[in-house]
Amino acid sequence: STVLRSRNQEMGARALVLMAFVALMVDYASCLSPRASIGGLGVKAIPVDFGGKSIFVYEVSDYEWWDSQPAETNPFGMKLWPAALGCARRLETISKERKGGLAGRVFELGAGNGLCSLAAAGLGCREVVATDISAQALGLIQAAAQDQKLTVSI
Repeated sequence: STVLRSRNQEMGARALVLMAFVALMVDYASCLSPRASIGGLGVKAIPVDFGGKSIFVYEVSDYEWWDSQPAETNPFGMKLWPAALGCARRLETISKERKGGLAGRVFELGAGNGLCSLAAAGLGCREVVATDISAQALGLIQAAAQDQKLTVSI
């Protein structure tokens, strides 16, 4: 009877720990859920894998918006470009080469949707600053950083 009671208490404690873990994971996942729109623009999240860790950036998915933008408004930062992916991959390589990861500072000029800044923050930089001429592009970075609990100053 004492053994059975002890076993039931152990099982109950394990169940409580499991329920708390599941609740924590659901809460954490909801914080990392990509948005469908930012500032009234339809967006899609584009995940990029860095050493088993996924970081996503937002890109405008509203094709009517793209068609309506004259070049003078500089909409070009509202999408993910191959050059940004190459630079972010280089940051990943540097992080792997340095045993402590990226511990320094990153100041990104013309950040666009911010993949390099988000990657730097995700790879351990202590200070990341992203700049762009487009306030809308900075909004994408800010939303992605907030949704992934990354620290990027705008």
